[in-house]
Amino acid sequence: MSTNIQRTLLASTLAAALLAPATLAAQPPDPSITRGLHLSLRTGGMGIGFEDDRDATGGGLGLRIGYGFTDRFTAYLGLDGSEMSDSDFEGVPADDDFGAAVVELGGRFHFRTTERWVPFAEASLSLIGVAFDDDEGREVGYGGPAGSVGAGLLFFASPTVAIEAGGAFTAGELQHREVNGVDTDVGIATSAVRIHIGVSLYPF
Repeated sequence: MSTNIQRTLLASTLAAALLAPATLAAQPPDPSITRGLHLSLRTGGMGIGFEDDRDATGGGLGLRIGYGFTDRFTAYLGLDGSEMSDSDFEGVPADDDFGAAVVELGGRFHFRTTERWVPFAEASLSLIGVAFDDDEGREVGYGGPAGSVGAGLLFFASPTVAIEAGGAFTAGELQHREVNGVDTDVGIATSAVRIHIGVSLYPF
């Protein structure tokens, strides 16, 4: 190899090495990061309905922890709890409230990966339950399996902090009733609609 060619290759290599950091620095950071561990805190409302037109509404809080395996797919475990009112559910004392909760294990799909605004859709396997003290002061709880589907939107105020808003529909059946620790089988079809707004930290 001639001396001129060697000098040319050496100069090209040095130039590339010097320009590479400047090129990387010039690239803007991702406006949103949905990979890795994240934590979501939220508040919102729930409307729940039971067969025979026994409905209730209320507000509550939620907590979710998840892990983004890729920019697009996240698995999560979540809990939403609400204090429900305006219900004539059997056993709830008149003018009393009762607690309702949805626990879910699911997955979320993000439709965008490099934008501040990130719409998503999700689905989960869920458990739904209600609890209250009846007219005799006994602790009563109902629970059973359900499934949930939902959608929403993330707005990334920074690459790792997002404002989240969304909603979900849950359908299932209360299959067990427990009164003072004694469990019996029941079959009460139920469905719920949840809406929420909150803050998600990516990655946590």
